[in-house]
Amino acid sequence: MNALSGCSTLGCLSAKATVVGACDPNVFHQRNFPDIPVFSSKEEIRKIPHADLVVAMIQSNKICAKVPWVCIGLMPRQIVLCTRMRQWPKWIKGMDRWNWWFDTLLTRDYGLPIVSKIKFAVALRKDIKPTFSSFPFPEAPMIHKDLSSFLDPNPNPKLYVNKEGKFILPNDLWRLSNGKRIFLKDDKGCRKLSLSETKRIWGFKDSFFVGNEKTIYKEPHPPLVADVVKEAMDWAWL
Repeated sequence: MNALSGCSTLGCLSAKATVVGACDPNVFHQRNFPDIPVFSSKEEIRKIPHADLVVAMIQSNKICAKVPWVCIGLMPRQIVLCTRMRQWPKWIKGMDRWNWWFDTLLTRDYGLPIVSKIKFAVALRKDIKPTFSSFPFPEAPMIHKDLSSFLDPNPNPKLYVNKEGKFILPNDLWRLSNGKRIFLKDDKGCRKLSLSETKRIWGFKDSFFVGNEKTIYKEPHPPLVADVVKEAMDWAWL
């Protein structure tokens, strides 16, 4: 299935979707997917090859404002949106050419050592009639991985700091606390997570370019996005 990505390219590719373009991409896309064309204006959007699926992470008002006119211009079979915002934007109610289904998934239930809620919205164009009346969001496998499986065996000594703060032990779940850094405490003292450790926890490979840990926190979790996108692609053709 051909897909247009909005800050969710890795999740689409992991779900075996063919990404024909990216809209409003960030540094992740530019460095990791140089062969996938970028579209940022209405004129460029019209040149996109047929896209059956639009997948977007709603993380800012700028991206949020582009989604409606991208979808109305392309009229894809399906739309998959994800966000960590408290509420969905009001324009979703005006997207009445699609039927919508909503759910909130917990990352820790899908094998990620992070306690984070991600809202998903899946839409199917109304002229398409699936055999099911509602979208089957992927069932949580309830595979809980502890933080220790993502840590470097020999962390860089420069990561250790003299700091009083909120500590977690290696076997505890990683808890993202309002974007504030949480330090690890082991038998050698208190330390920060390395960039590689942060990438693994967030679902990225070590070789993936992510810039820095602060930008990672703003990204969707590729494994979870991939699960929902794959379910959506399978379901759309039933």
